[in-house]
Amino acid sequence: LHIHSCESDGREEPCVVAANYRTYGYDFMALTDHGRMYPSIEVCQRFAGITGGMLVMQGEEVHTDINHIHLVNFGGLSSVNDWANRDCTGEYMRLIHERMAIQEPLPEGVDATEFASYGVLCDKIREVGGLAIYPHPHWIENAYHVRDCMTWELFRAQPFDAFELLGGQTVQENNMQLMIYAEARARGYEFPVVGSS
Repeated sequence: LHIHSCESDGREEPCVVAANYRTYGYDFMALTDHGRMYPSIEVCQRFAGITGGMLVMQGEEVHTDINHIHLVNFGGLSSVNDWANRDCTGEYMRLIHERMAIQEPLPEGVDATEFASYGVLCDKIREVGGLAIYPHPHWIENAYHVRDCMTWELFRAQPFDAFELLGGQTVQENNMQLMIYAEARARGYEFPVVGSS
C-alpha cells in the first residue's frame, strides 16, 4: 500500500522493488514514490505480461506545494501530484477556496487552507479511481510531523478512505500511531485502518 523506490527515498530500482515483493509472496502492491507516479506506471507496464503472482497497481505519495501533509494515492489511474502542482492557481486552488467557504470553523492550530486542500486531494484520488490513505502522522519527529490538532480534525471529518496504522517506520513512530488510534477509538471514531511494510 505504501512503497518507495530509488525514485524518491527508497534504495532499489522500481522494478527490483516490485520483484522483491513478488518474491516475498505479496498478493498486491503499488509503488508510491513521493510526488511522482511514473515509477509505478513503469512497474505496471513491465509486470503486465506476468501471470500467476502479484497484482501490481499504480500509486504515488501525494504532497503538494501548499500542503505538506502526505496522502497515499493507492491504485489511482492518474497522478494527483501532477494535477495539483501543474497550476496551483487553477482548478486545485478554486476547489480549495470553494471548500474553505463552506467548511465549519476549525480548532485552534488547524490551518484552514491545508485542511481544505487535504479534502480536495482525497476527493481527487477517488475521482481517478484510487484509495486515499492518510499515512504516518508521526513520521520523523521534529522533521516531518503532522500536528495532533490536524490529525484529530482529519479523524473527525474523515476525508480519507483509510488510516495507515502501521508503516515501515521506527517502533517509536508506529507506537505513536497506535496510541492515537487507540485514543480515537476510545473517543468513538471509526475508520478503516491499513498496515504497510
